[in-house]
Amino acid sequence: MKSIIITFSLLLSVVCFAQSNNNYVYDYYVQILDKQAVPEVIDTGNGVKLIFKNKELTNIFGQFNITNFEYAFPGTRRELLINLYKIKCEERLIAILQKQYSHIFSGIEEAPEETPLFIPNDYGTIGGALITQPELPFIGAPAAWDITDGTGVTIGIAESMNFQQEDIIGKVSSPTGGSGISGTYAGHGTLVGLVAAAGTNNGIGIASIGYNSEILSAGGYAGLLSIAQNGGRVVNMSWGSCTTGTPSTYGQEVINEVWEDYGVVLVAAAGNGQFSCSLGPDIDHYPASYNHVISITNIGHQYEIGDMSIEQRFWKDIHLDETPPFNATHNVNVDLSAPGRNIASVSSANIANYGYASGTSVAAPLVTGTIGLMFSVNPCLFPEEIESILKLTSYKNDLITENLPYTGRIGAGRLRSDKAVLMAKEMNATFGTVNVEGCITNRWYYVLKTAPYEIKMTNNLVSDDATFDFKAKSNIEILSGDYTSVTGFIDLQIDSTIGEECNVPTTSPRMSKKMLNNNEVNERVAVSKLYPNPNNGTFEITFANVINNSLQVEVYDIYGKVVYRGAEKTVNFNVSIPNLSAGMYIVKLSTDGYTETIKFIKQ
Repeated sequence: MKSIIITFSLLLSVVCFAQSNNNYVYDYYVQILDKQAVPEVIDTGNGVKLIFKNKELTNIFGQFNITNFEYAFPGTRRELLINLYKIKCEERLIAILQKQYSHIFSGIEEAPEETPLFIPNDYGTIGGALITQPELPFIGAPAAWDITDGTGVTIGIAESMNFQQEDIIGKVSSPTGGSGISGTYAGHGTLVGLVAAAGTNNGIGIASIGYNSEILSAGGYAGLLSIAQNGGRVVNMSWGSCTTGTPSTYGQEVINEVWEDYGVVLVAAAGNGQFSCSLGPDIDHYPASYNHVISITNIGHQYEIGDMSIEQRFWKDIHLDETPPFNATHNVNVDLSAPGRNIASVSSANIANYGYASGTSVAAPLVTGTIGLMFSVNPCLFPEEIESILKLTSYKNDLITENLPYTGRIGAGRLRSDKAVLMAKEMNATFGTVNVEGCITNRWYYVLKTAPYEIKMTNNLVSDDATFDFKAKSNIEILSGDYTSVTGFIDLQIDSTIGEECNVPTTSPRMSKKMLNNNEVNERVAVSKLYPNPNNGTFEITFANVINNSLQVEVYDIYGKVVYRGAEKTVNFNVSIPNLSAGMYIVKLSTDGYTETIKFIKQ
């Protein structure tokens, strides 16, 4: 019999960018362009000592309390981040550097806080060893599991986790080789990780939306690149801090690198309103409000609307009570809502105990786990398509009477995992039909570019600056609805010769104009021809470009594993892999300055 413990915790609101002149230490980003000016770091046991080649700098830094100095984003290729370091020190030292040594230490910013967005609570009674989980049927998890169990997909949790917790043991690892939290302490990251991808159908603990998905754990902004470079397809960030000022430029840049250069989806908790931000429930939290991040707020899921035996915030699809405190964030940068009150997980205090938790911290991993399932049925989806599918299939809940004060500020709608996974699957099926139906939207850019067989559009209301940019190979039908966007547009393309784009998993970045030295790769997708398709594992490729030196040929299965690798000198060649299992595969063709992918079906 497992013990069930519900704990109370007090989390002080984050008051951003408020400091006083004292010896407290804070995190800062700083550019050091001259490698000769990077100091040697000596651990003193209660902090660090920085030794510079310039003795004057060594003496100045030695007068202040410094607890950490490290390279900010290991593995980055972005110009803005390649010379960036993170220092935890007194504000007085930073003032001196900015005034007297700006020629050595430039671009100084306070690093954003990474506060867990979690509200422990003690609602309800838990009977027996297994916890009831009404949040899972509410988002359609059982129907999603009928389509896939997520096997072969890796999701990232950008926090430290205890790898020995019984419901994730053997399915979580660190991309940097770490062993996770030791002892019996679970911590916030373990709690979040279980919501996303706890072992399911194993008779232990709880079930999770991510079912059999694997987990990579690495902490904070600094962990994002290592997760992306080690096979994570989506990363969960259930932490952040609020500000009414300009957010960190460097935070946005590392987000851009992960999304654009590695094709990895990023999901973040939108914030817990007044609980996580004393400035109010509508203030932007970061990383959630950065571009290229899917921001998740929370709603209730347990009680029918109008049930006067319980507070309004616990009603299905309702965002907040009518009166303060307003402990959930709403603003125009929120993309989606998901259940986030009384969500089953491990106790943060002890890996042996289970309980219920609340906050956008536990709403976000429900979306992250869903995205893992989406990638398991369609590994070719691009981040912007994942976001589009989640929004297109969501339940429009900001038109419910109780939510009208938050219209346009709690996202496109409430997560429906079953419909999102089904649409992802149909996007990938040889003769799949993608049904876009019942979508009410007046903003956002929706893109379906990996060209499903056909798209059918029914009973959608598209207005203002909403944009639909859809491609299909055979057919797009508008069966009903109103598509009178004012400042947006509807672009529907049908072309049987459209090549099949694919977001091939990669452990090295897709080069971009923002990368170091401004290197560019001229990417094209499916200009070359592969015949026949489908095939029995033997096929001919006609490469439609000039070969520089040699053409590298790689074939990946849907999980990103290389099943064939070779090199060719001519534009016409045959490939034979007769022992492949039936299913979908991706051919990657690359030569100097050029990369191309083609998808084929092995019968």
